[in-house]
Amino acid sequence: MSPCRAETQNQVPVSRKGTPTMWVPVSSMRTQIKLPSGDPLTVVLIGKTGNGKSATGNFIVGEVGSFKESYQSSSQTKICALKERKEERHLTVIDTPGVLDSVPVSAFEKLKEFSGLYNKRQEEILREISRVFAMSPDGLDAILLVTRYGDKFLKEDAEALKILQTFFGKEAHAYMILILTHGDQAERNANIDQISVETHLNTYVQGLPSWVQGFLDEIGQRIVLVNNDLLRFKEKDPGHYKGKLYELVQVIDEMRRGKGPFMHKLTWASKQTLENEIKTAMEESGLASLERDLRKKEEQVEKERIEAHTKSSELKKNNETEEEKKKMEEKKKKMEDERKRLEGERKKLENEKKKLEEKLKDDQKKEAQKGEGGKATENVKKKSGGCYPGSATIIGVKGRLRRIESLQIGDEVEILTNKGIQLEPVITFIHRQPQVVEEFLKIVTVKEKILLITADHLLFVEVMGQATAIPARNVKIRDTVYVRGSHGSEKDSVRSISTVYEKGAYAPVTLSGTILVNDVHTSCYFDVLSHEWSHRAMGIARTVHYVSPSLVRRISAIGEKDGFPGWCRLAHTMLTLLD
Repeated sequence: MSPCRAETQNQVPVSRKGTPTMWVPVSSMRTQIKLPSGDPLTVVLIGKTGNGKSATGNFIVGEVGSFKESYQSSSQTKICALKERKEERHLTVIDTPGVLDSVPVSAFEKLKEFSGLYNKRQEEILREISRVFAMSPDGLDAILLVTRYGDKFLKEDAEALKILQTFFGKEAHAYMILILTHGDQAERNANIDQISVETHLNTYVQGLPSWVQGFLDEIGQRIVLVNNDLLRFKEKDPGHYKGKLYELVQVIDEMRRGKGPFMHKLTWASKQTLENEIKTAMEESGLASLERDLRKKEEQVEKERIEAHTKSSELKKNNETEEEKKKMEEKKKKMEDERKRLEGERKKLENEKKKLEEKLKDDQKKEAQKGEGGKATENVKKKSGGCYPGSATIIGVKGRLRRIESLQIGDEVEILTNKGIQLEPVITFIHRQPQVVEEFLKIVTVKEKILLITADHLLFVEVMGQATAIPARNVKIRDTVYVRGSHGSEKDSVRSISTVYEKGAYAPVTLSGTILVNDVHTSCYFDVLSHEWSHRAMGIARTVHYVSPSLVRRISAIGEKDGFPGWCRLAHTMLTLLD
């Protein structure tokens, strides 16, 4: 088990053309070290309060005080903050508050006894994670997990890690690096034992709990030892400081080689918000109109160029006169001049577009660092497929009450029809993600039916005497809904609506496209399309189910990611773009 490191103690690799790599002490190189060249990088810092997240951010940016550092148990970073380093290599650093771990997870779980406090805590976590994605619409190049060298890893740390993995997903492992701060202590211990820092670090890692070692295996044993105090002395020993920063950037580059940045489903929500802002600004500024006009001119010039080429070929075949040849050459020159002029206009327009895009991107990042986080943070926070929590209940065969998280494809559940209550099989899941924490609307009826449902999921209410599927967010107090009665469907009235946070996200689909959840008549779909059109779109799944129920199960497993079957994710993306 060997940690991924780019250097031995106080050394960096230097290679010359035609010679093997040599290890050179950084102190002897002074300021000759330059950061590896490459594309801009965006990284996020995550860890417990007091472990050195903000100090590590300052270390990367190269400025003491860029991020407020915490020297006690209370977090100095209240909301996500962003800073940039543009010297040699453009590095964007996002520092996060200790919302996942400032309070021990055991105490965090006890907050469930006080639902108001628990929901507020969950909302803080969701908002700060949403800020991260709002600040990084182009994706994250690295997720730096910051912990203090020598600290013990406790049970609450394991639980906090599970929460982190819940929000980011396992796909994020390929972008994670463990940062061990207070590297000067590791160097002192290595000197005392008269061994290299690398050997000492290997021994330290081998002594960590098995769950930590298992996690390190999952992230490719990427570990970087950082001494943040080097920043304070970089003027006296710039080589040592630069060498450590060089190591970190090199590990990120190696990790990123051959793949793009980490793009979470919430990254796409952030990117879509930015693209919508750019589209609006292009129209308002007149750039969109200029681009359309320019495109027409370019197409016309290209059309004339092709016609001229065709005519020139015909004249050659017909032995054109010198006068005809001269006219054709003049026409070609005129078109070439026009093409170059339009090329210059295109270049100028693209520069204007780039300036506008960069300005709006910077505005979105700045807005995400204020108050509630702005439009992008709110859109990211709301981005999810319609669903129910794992604690939601359904009734199955022989009237057996079951939690929705226990359902499998093929299981029969109760639905509400004109002929009364019937059983239908679950033919697929549009969404199935046990570990995710979501925001749900809590709808309570006069008959004490309690439904937890995401804001974009559809349920049936009475509109002009007809059962109509509408998004849950549009349901109002005193609206009439349909519930399970002793002999079939009964009408009920909404008494209260509130917000709660629950674990799990499930969206089972039945043959009829409806399902009774907590005795309330709901749709199986969410509001990308109407209930009727969504049900038509699911026609192929019903057909496959009738032919072979097991085939639907296999198809649903193909390309599954973040709880969405591959075919559902593709359809959702296409319909969202059309919306």
